[in-house]
Amino acid sequence: MSADAGSPVTLIGRGTRVEGRVQFSGALRVEGSVQGEVRGDGKAPATLALGREGSIVGSVAAVDLRSEGRIEGTVSAAGAVELLPDSTTSGELSYESLRVRRGAVLDCVLQPIRADAAVSSPPGR
Repeated sequence: MSADAGSPVTLIGRGTRVEGRVQFSGALRVEGSVQGEVRGDGKAPATLALGREGSIVGSVAAVDLRSEGRIEGTVSAAGAVELLPDSTTSGELSYESLRVRRGAVLDCVLQPIRADAAVSSPPGR
């Protein structure tokens, strides 16, 4: 789950608080906090990495997600989700593949996304 070498990488650093909507392409690393919406552009790679000190309260949409921090809200990942030890995720989680490491806390309604369903279903259905 890493961005291509030529892809942009954006950092929301420790001690930084963002309120509102964050839209990104390439890779986004959150070490601070976001309250609102975090959305990848929908094209691979749109990788979100949440650091140990990072938190997101709101909605998240990315291709891939790797979390060491805390997420509260609705998460949709069209690709892989990896929840590392000491991470906390609560709310709703839609994913194509999910890996939960020992020590991660997962308190979510889980909704797997089947790759064949995503391809065969028209948007909005």
